[in-house]
Amino acid sequence: MFVVSVTYPCLTQVLVMTAQILLNILRHSIIKMDAIHLLILDECHHAVKKHPYSLVMSEFYHTTPKDKRPAVFGMTASPVNLKGMALLSVSLLFHVHFLWQVLSHI
Repeated sequence: MFVVSVTYPCLTQVLVMTAQILLNILRHSIIKMDAIHLLILDECHHAVKKHPYSLVMSEFYHTTPKDKRPAVFGMTASPVNLKGMALLSVSLLFHVHFLWQVLSHI
């Protein structure tokens, strides 16, 4: 599931949708990636291969100029077997703090 914070002139909305729905509306240009300020991905460990999470990131996020990309916060409760897990934990703490700062200004 995606939680998306979208801002249009004088209007901020929070939209909750599946990854496939977000992929569809991006592909049909209903919402542009540069209008999104924050993407929250639940179960982000699914973002591999041809999963809609992965397609959203490869087709739209990474093709958007860096200064116009939304902040991304991915959540998972599934254990991941990665080297450098300690570094990942520090990075996660940084991103949680960043998310708190972003949300406090919305």
